[in-house]
Amino acid sequence: MDLEMINLTLLNISGMLEKINSSLSDNKSNYIAFLSCIIALISVLYTWKSQKDNFFKNTFDTLISQFRTELSQINKDELRNDLFRFLKEIYQQGTINFNRTDLINDSKYVNCFVLVYRILKVIDKESISNKGYYIGIIRAIIPNDMLWLLALNSLQTNKDSDEFIFGRYKKLLEKYNIFKHIKIISPYDIDFEVSETRYVSKKFIYTCYHIDPFGHILSNFRRSSKK
Repeated sequence: MDLEMINLTLLNISGMLEKINSSLSDNKSNYIAFLSCIIALISVLYTWKSQKDNFFKNTFDTLISQFRTELSQINKDELRNDLFRFLKEIYQQGTINFNRTDLINDSKYVNCFVLVYRILKVIDKESISNKGYYIGIIRAIIPNDMLWLLALNSLQTNKDSDEFIFGRYKKLLEKYNIFKHIKIISPYDIDFEVSETRYVSKKFIYTCYHIDPFGHILSNFRRSSKK
């Protein structure tokens, strides 16, 4: 809500209180005037809350619309191929390192990451009773592959420390359980003799050795949440 509306509301409340004080001082039995002032005060507060709720809803709807627009510009096959490419960078160089991806600077996805963060911040700072309704909307419109990219992005750490680069973002993802309905991508082929798992997408094959990347990402995310 803007400052002008808050100031106007406070002035109205102040005026109501002065009238109440005057009616009680001049005539102790003037309960009708007193009740009228109380009703007027309740009306002002109700109007203030309604306008506040409308402001939140308009902001939320605008951000959701912007997020849908960004998503519409992302090719689904490219999204799947990029996810496998990032997994290869993280897991197939002898050690596991979430900082090997270029997600932090990837112009194709960074706007989606930022918009999800802004949506969660708007929901988090508002004192509304039905936050679950709005969280359900954002969960429903984020594609599964994008959820995995959100997880990978949130697990990146500073080079000089183990602190997460997007610590506040990660806490909001955890707080509102954004990965509640995330689906692990099933492997195309598994060779138990060589501990090899193959994931196949159009024009891209990702082979993972000795570890299920999707299970590891989720376990790492949950484990780091308890620190």
